[in-house]
Amino acid sequence: MDTIKRVLVGLDLSLADISLINYAAMLCQIMEVDHIYFMHVARDLEVADLMQASEKLGAFDPIDEQLEQKMRAEVDKAFTNHSNISVDFEVVEGNALKELLHWSVLKHIDMVIIGRKPEGHREVLIPEKLARKAPCHVIIVPLDSKPQISSVLLPVDFSDYTKICLEFGLSLISKQSKISLTLLNLYHVPSGYYKMGKTFEEFAAIMESNAKERGRKYLAKVDMKGHEIEVAYSLQQDTNGAQIIGQFANDRGCDLIVIGSKGRTETSVILLGSMAEMLINLHNDIPILVLKKDKENMGILEALLKL
Repeated sequence: MDTIKRVLVGLDLSLADISLINYAAMLCQIMEVDHIYFMHVARDLEVADLMQASEKLGAFDPIDEQLEQKMRAEVDKAFTNHSNISVDFEVVEGNALKELLHWSVLKHIDMVIIGRKPEGHREVLIPEKLARKAPCHVIIVPLDSKPQISSVLLPVDFSDYTKICLEFGLSLISKQSKISLTLLNLYHVPSGYYKMGKTFEEFAAIMESNAKERGRKYLAKVDMKGHEIEVAYSLQQDTNGAQIIGQFANDRGCDLIVIGSKGRTETSVILLGSMAEMLINLHNDIPILVLKKDKENMGILEALLKL
């Protein structure tokens, strides 16, 4: 996959920004990012200006400059050892989702970093919508996530999207050898298994064997660059796949889940992919990185932004 050189971070100027900025600093160091943008989207700068004036008499700087100074103060603390990275700040007015999408196109962003809000927050759906519509990779970081990556889980189906995730995972461990990588494939027993004269357990064993053989053939074609990677298989029975993945990640102590999206580029419908969407909706406490194929959704997004 292409390298990640240009990153956009969405900030809301709350205390949650501190952990998000620290996480962004860690990612920039691992991924060798060249340029990072920190953006705050205000619904109405004029209203914010009036509120600021009523609270702080004597604050003569324009409100957007004051907000930029507030962002810069926190970012400078986390990026003291990142002198090789260009850092810019943007304060804009409007709809947060639309502006993040617009700037991701305008600035040729490779990855957007967005915080996950707690249940009930008015912006709780923005990460899901951003992951679905953005033309670039999106990482959703829960509140108070530790700025570290030590164990990465890649849910895979051995399709083209597996290649995207695997390339990213191999790139990570080539830069940080202490990171462990685990592939997880879910298999299931078809509803008509009993017509074959087998018990559920017997047919489950057959499906597991088939899954392992499919995985073996797929991975035999991949250059692992000498890295050791664990491959795990799990039966998906009554529980939905996202819950199995989330529980597996928690049990293994994974601190990042990487999954490929399944976007459409030739119609007006933009699909994230049911598994990725369910994972995001779980509101797990583990960061989730949604990887996109190069320029995925780009044509649709550009058309939507012109409406």
